[in-house]
Amino acid sequence: MTTLPQYGIIHSFNRMTWLLVMLLAVACTRPMATEDIDTIAKGGTFDRVGDYKIGPGDALTVKVYGEESLSGDYVVAPSGMLQLPLIGFTQAQGLTQVQLAQKVEQQLRSFVREARVAISVTDALSFEVYFSGEVATRGARILKGRTTLLQGVILAGGLTDFAAGQIYLIRRVGDHDVKRYVTSYKDLLRGRKGLDFYYLERGDIIHAE
Repeated sequence: MTTLPQYGIIHSFNRMTWLLVMLLAVACTRPMATEDIDTIAKGGTFDRVGDYKIGPGDALTVKVYGEESLSGDYVVAPSGMLQLPLIGFTQAQGLTQVQLAQKVEQQLRSFVREARVAISVTDALSFEVYFSGEVATRGARILKGRTTLLQGVILAGGLTDFAAGQIYLIRRVGDHDVKRYVTSYKDLLRGRKGLDFYYLERGDIIHAE
């Protein structure tokens, strides 16, 4: 499983439009139906074995063995592309570290015989989730790795004394669809309905009432 940088609060909301739209979805009951969390759709932050998929804004370290001039630190563009010496732009979004390294190796072999490449994520800035409502600490956080919904609520300092115990999770599904799911804090604590294995995805909004 991929290890990512430490948890931290992000201070620049470079996805403010997305956040505002989602917060409106929390506030308005009409535009979006609420589904039980049993029906939750999986996102695209991790692959089937739990390896992190690179996203826009992520900082990467690229090591080309024996070729220091080709090695360095890079940031994935908003388009999901990565610009590297010799090969130019290559698609990085949606690939794991290993998949991207293998892809770059193949592309470099037109220039470097038997190129060997290692790539690591040094800052997973695209893995943001947002907390709102009756949690102790509202705002956005960058997550370190696979994080359950309960772990996320704990990272936000838990619920306030005014919370009724309802937890909503708003998730973007695909390019255009948004889903809103509901569960209770009590069910999270008890691990009911397999909630111990419900992981947060990049862009999720967790709203507590």
